[in-house]
Amino acid sequence: MKKMPAPGASGARRPFRTRHPAVLVVAAALAAASCRTGSSEPSPLMKENELTARLLISDFQSGDVSNLAGIFAPTAVYDDFSGSREYQGLQEISGYVGSLQSWADGIVMSINEMQVWNTGVVIEWSLSAVQNRPIPGLVSTATGHEVVVNGVTVLEVANHMVIRAADYMDDLTMMLQLGGEMHMPGGTVLKNDLPSLPDTTDLGPDTTGVGG
Repeated sequence: MKKMPAPGASGARRPFRTRHPAVLVVAAALAAASCRTGSSEPSPLMKENELTARLLISDFQSGDVSNLAGIFAPTAVYDDFSGSREYQGLQEISGYVGSLQSWADGIVMSINEMQVWNTGVVIEWSLSAVQNRPIPGLVSTATGHEVVVNGVTVLEVANHMVIRAADYMDDLTMMLQLGGEMHMPGGTVLKNDLPSLPDTTDLGPDTTGVGG
């Protein structure tokens, strides 16, 4: 799901509400707790919202945006906080949701945890994909590298439709997996390279006297 700016999406860097991810997640958890009843059985609305969340994650994976009109309200807003972009209305949101397909193959989005209540959903997910095409404005070549990252999507629901969504993703991990580097003050360089293991396929004759 994404972030960057999302290629193929037409959202703009509009000034939008600054909400720290932790604030949203904590607020969502509090809302969930406040909506629980004495019964452990989910309400019909909670079941409906869970289905909506699962459909949205499936749409990100497949790139099929044909059913988004049944998920998002016409005036819905989708904030991509990782890419500092806001997508307004169904057309922009559809471009954002379908944007993974423009650069990635083998896309798999897995739901790790989900908190559902009558007015919204918090989804913790994992994304794996292979970057086989350029990412406009970010990566000019196909690296063939697999990326595996985690993220959170928050949905606000009213009248059976999503009125606002927000995504947060571990962009740094993704950039390093694509071969990027981050140069820190003081000279430290963050990069995704592991030390090569020694080649033990041919160790030559045993000269230690330990071997048989």
